[in-house]
Amino acid sequence: MIDQQDRLRAYAGLAVRLGANVGVGQDLLLNASVDHAPLVRAITTEAYAAGAHYVDVLYVDPMVRRAHAAGAAAADLGYSPPWLIKRLEDAGRSGAAVMR
Repeated sequence: MIDQQDRLRAYAGLAVRLGANVGVGQDLLLNASVDHAPLVRAITTEAYAAGAHYVDVLYVDPMVRRAHAAGAAAADLGYSPPWLIKRLEDAGRSGAAVMR
C-alpha cells in the first residue's frame, strides 16, 4: 500500500517530468499557495533530481490577496509590481519552466 508521502512524491515527479517537462540545466519558476507547501517541497526535490538549475518559489497567501481585494483602492487592484513582471519576462527569455 502506498502512503501519503510516496503518493506526494509520485505526483510531484509526474508534474515535473511530464507536466512542466523540466530538463537538465533549466530553471523552474513555481508559484503556489502557502497551503501547498508540502507539494512545493516535493516538486522542488523532484525538479533538482531531474537536473533543474534553480527552482524559484513564490508563495501567495490567499488571505493576503483577499485583504488586498478588500482594502486596496480600486485603481490599485490590477497592479503588478515591476519586479514580478520582470521575473516572468526573464523566465520566458531564458526558457524556464513555469508551474502554477
